[in-house]
This record gives sequence, structure tokens and C-alpha cells, in this order.
Amino acid sequence: MRIFNKFKNTKGFISTYTHILKTRNMNEEAITRAKALSHWHVYGIESAKDAFSVPASTIYRWRALMKKHHGHLSALNNKSRAPKRTRTRIIPAGLKDEIIRLRTRHPRMGKTQIFHTIKHQIKTSESTVGRVLKDMRERWQLPLRGEKPYKKKTRVQKDRRQEKVGIEADTVVRYVNGIKWYFVTAIDLKTRKAYVYVTHKHSSMQASNVMKSIDIEIPCVQTDNGSEFLKNFHTYCVLRKIPHYFIYPNTPKMNAHIERFNRTLEEEFIMWNKRLMVDRNNLEKVNEKLQEYVTYYNTVRPHTSLGFLSPEEYYVKNRENSHM
Repeated sequence: MRIFNKFKNTKGFISTYTHILKTRNMNEEAITRAKALSHWHVYGIESAKDAFSVPASTIYRWRALMKKHHGHLSALNNKSRAPKRTRTRIIPAGLKDEIIRLRTRHPRMGKTQIFHTIKHQIKTSESTVGRVLKDMRERWQLPLRGEKPYKKKTRVQKDRRQEKVGIEADTVVRYVNGIKWYFVTAIDLKTRKAYVYVTHKHSSMQASNVMKSIDIEIPCVQTDNGSEFLKNFHTYCVLRKIPHYFIYPNTPKMNAHIERFNRTLEEEFIMWNKRLMVDRNNLEKVNEKLQEYVTYYNTVRPHTSLGFLSPEEYYVKNRENSHM
């Protein structure tokens, strides 16, 4: 196939094509400077100064740039004005090590909880902790987080109604390697202090053991309609004159506080201890690690609902207003 130029004999094509080749790598500022040099060549330096409002030294400098780059017009483009030495971020000593230590033990801790945990040890800010976390995550310096949890749809928060007091209780059932694990949970609505007991038996006797472990005055108890909260559990409440309320069937949102704690328990403890739970004989070991986590939850872990205080710190700060 013969190749030919379809613009042959087109008037002005060659000059236009040449102009495009010369200016294809030039910005508007470079084109203006090239015009100033051409004006100087035709009309003289004084005319160029008046026409483009630049001093003679500047025009001479543009000509020197052209000579240095063998007449290429792209040499007139503006050079980068970015600083040669940029600001270097200063990270407080020990911050990275502390983040790795906390995230290794508690992989779900975010920047806010980490900041309020270490703010008395390391002088830093929440935003600095967030930036360091982001950098460490991008560089794979953080411990693995495990399976990515299911992301629920964002719900619009409603205005809070009258504050509730007392205890909410529930049971979390998990199957690991064909073995049932029952986590009987309870939470104090005033201070958010949690109580948890794990067992292989789904009975009211086991649920009543959690009530016996609660070391505070109990104004009332609210549970769902599960069988574990009848018989021995209900009898325990009656003997101690503790009002026992049941929520409506299929309405877990009435027990919102304990349901939210159950999610925290799942994400911060159960997900990370399934290796122990594959053996039925590890009940004592699981209970021992569970009580370590509950102690951390009640005495160290910052809670957003308590103004980033732990339940123990909140109780000490508001002892007079607490029903404990």
C-alpha cells in the first residue's frame, strides 16, 4: 500500500505544522516569552520592555536559556517552584512501639481509643496517632486484623429517650469446630461495666452464676424470653427482690446496650480466640482469657459513650450519681 500525505498542496499546512511542532511542549507563559524575544529581535529591546512590561535583564535571561538549550522553545517553560527541603514529620519517641503493642493485643482499637489510652504516657494528639496508623498500615507494619467483619448499613441515630438503669443480660451462642460455646453476658447500663461467663451448658443455673458474680446493687434486670432466664435465674431475682423484666418477642433492639456489647465481645475477643475454642477441654483456659479481657474492658478500654473513660474511671468520677 502506497503512503502519501493527504494535506499535500494545502495552503498554510507546512507553516502551521512547523508552528505546532515548536510549541507542542510549551505552556502559555513560555509562548508569551517567545513572543517577547521575537519582538526584541524585530523592534529592539526598548520596544520589547514597553510591550511586555518586563525589564531588559529578564529578556536577556530568557535568551540565555534558549542558547543553553540549543534554541528549544520548551526551555522557556516555568520551572518547578516546590521547596527543595520539605518539612519532615516528627513522631514522638515510643509511639510506634506503643501502637504495635496495643494493636497486637486489641486489633480493633482505633486512633481515638489508642490516643486516650496513651495520652498520659506520650505527649501527642489524636490526629498524629491517626496519621501514624495510616502510614504503618500502608507499609504493612501493623499486625494482621484477621477476617474483615461484615459492614452493616449506617443507621440514623435517633434522639435518646429517658435514661435506663439496671442490668441487661443476654446469651451469645457460637459454634467452633462443631462445639457449642455459650457466652452469658450482662452489662450495667449506668457505668457500662460488663460481666461475662462462658460455658457449654445452656441452662438457667449457668445464667444465674453471672448474676451472682455481679458486685453492685441491682435495681432491675431486663432479658429476652430465652429459657436460660427462667427457673433458677428468675428464682434468684425473686428471692433478692430484683424486678425481672422481659422484652417483647423478636425485639432485640429493646436490649440495645447488651446487644452492642455482644458485638464488641465478638469482634475483640471471640474472633481472636477461636484456636482455643476448637477443643472442648479448653473451657478453663477460655474462661481465664475471657476474664482478662473483661478486666481490660472494665478498667482500661476507653468508651465513646463515657467520654473516652473506662467504666471504672467513670464510676470513680461520678460515684455520687451512680446507683452502684
